[in-house]
Amino acid sequence: MKPTIEFSGRVGWQKIDSDAFKSMNAEEYISFSKRANLVEAFRNGGLTYFNKKYMDADRFKSAQHLGMDMSDIADMWLPNAYYDGHDNYWDAMTQDALAQDYNVSIRGGSKTTSYYASVNFKDQDGIVKGSSSRYFGARFNFEAKASEQVKFGLNMDASTRRATNKDNMINKIIGMRPDYPMYNEDGEINTIDFYTKNPLIELLDKNDSDSKNFNGNAFIEYDIFPFLKFRSTLTATYSNINSDLFTRRSYDGGNNSGSQRDTQNSVIMWDNLLTFYKTMGIHDLTAMIGQSLERQSSQFLYAAGSNYPDDDILTNLGSAATRSSINSNKYNSSMVSAFGRVQYKLLNRYLLTATFRADGSSRFGKDQRWGYFPSGAIGWIISNEDFMSPLRNVLSYAKIRASYGKTGSQNLGYYDYTSYITSNSYDGQPGAYPSSLGNNLLQWESQNQTDIGLDYGFLDDRIRGSFGWYRKYVDNLITSRPVPTSSAFSSTNQNVGAISNNRCGI
Repeated sequence: MKPTIEFSGRVGWQKIDSDAFKSMNAEEYISFSKRANLVEAFRNGGLTYFNKKYMDADRFKSAQHLGMDMSDIADMWLPNAYYDGHDNYWDAMTQDALAQDYNVSIRGGSKTTSYYASVNFKDQDGIVKGSSSRYFGARFNFEAKASEQVKFGLNMDASTRRATNKDNMINKIIGMRPDYPMYNEDGEINTIDFYTKNPLIELLDKNDSDSKNFNGNAFIEYDIFPFLKFRSTLTATYSNINSDLFTRRSYDGGNNSGSQRDTQNSVIMWDNLLTFYKTMGIHDLTAMIGQSLERQSSQFLYAAGSNYPDDDILTNLGSAATRSSINSNKYNSSMVSAFGRVQYKLLNRYLLTATFRADGSSRFGKDQRWGYFPSGAIGWIISNEDFMSPLRNVLSYAKIRASYGKTGSQNLGYYDYTSYITSNSYDGQPGAYPSSLGNNLLQWESQNQTDIGLDYGFLDDRIRGSFGWYRKYVDNLITSRPVPTSSAFSSTNQNVGAISNNRCGI
């Protein structure tokens, strides 16, 4: 097969209709604010903390008397209560954003091999100036037959994305007082006061992220006999996210701060599956046994500081005068599973399925790690019976079914079964203390479900539906529960309670 190359591209623009937000202009805001302050002050008979930012408290006090109406306090505004700004923050901080998306792929192969590879690039500017997203991804799939019995393959995809996030700036623009000037007379950004942060300053704050992702799996498949197949699959996933934040000083005498966080997660799985499938006259049998190994790992590093020498150059963590926080941690968990399933069909109308799996998880104590989960189902395709043939023009499909199954959930953290020890310091000396109360009796949360129903189809399945009843019973719910305060802890995870749900439906 000759290689086939494909290319696609898309270019567009995004824009925001600021008029749709119906934000006030300076005159509308001043009129509304004055009315709101007057009503609040008149209703309370005094000035609140924020009223005093707009109204002259001494003049208000001297004007208080019996029979005072709102007109008596209508001109008590402080000289600096309102500003003469008429700047358009929407125009200054937003833009028509260019979006580009390009994809190139190639596919091909021979009688025994096939392959596919592609690369993708997305370049997206943000509506808010300075925001952006740059994405690059690649994919590769390969499959080959080494012989008539052996087949193997490889599938991989990886991506990286670098983003500058300023999505919150839309809300900041909406909430900004429109009478505040953007700039001082000297051309510097107006650092207004403790309560109001000029959006132009926040626009310069840093909120960058850099992420990398990888997914891959490799498999080998061996047809031992025409009716017996073995497949082994190794899967790996990895993700890394690095975030870099810096908040500038927003007013004279204010402080700045910054932080960085690096998080890594990985999962490795190895699955092995042996499948038997054979039709023997009126009998159709499929059986499967398998096992799975899974390992999850997670780690992070976080550091933060404040009081940097400036807001533009010396913004690395080492330049912070106050090292406010530093933390790191690693987590791991493993799960081992064994499972089997048998499916039997007789005369293409009588169905039987039975499954069983056993899962062992490191998230439970050593005596409670294993959970056992059986299930079974039976079915009868009535429409395939000979006595139903007169009705097949109308009732094209009918099946009665019933099933029961048990599943499990490990709805808890990595090490909830054990007590945590956390470090601390006292008077400059290192130390440690118990920070959480473990519970090594925690066990699998289980869900038992019974399902009985009828599936039907009319007029060559143009009309399909089902009628059924089910009962779901969840036992050993894992949740946090209070413990006696004499233990020096407030709560711990426990298996408590159950939930039952019955329902009929069409």
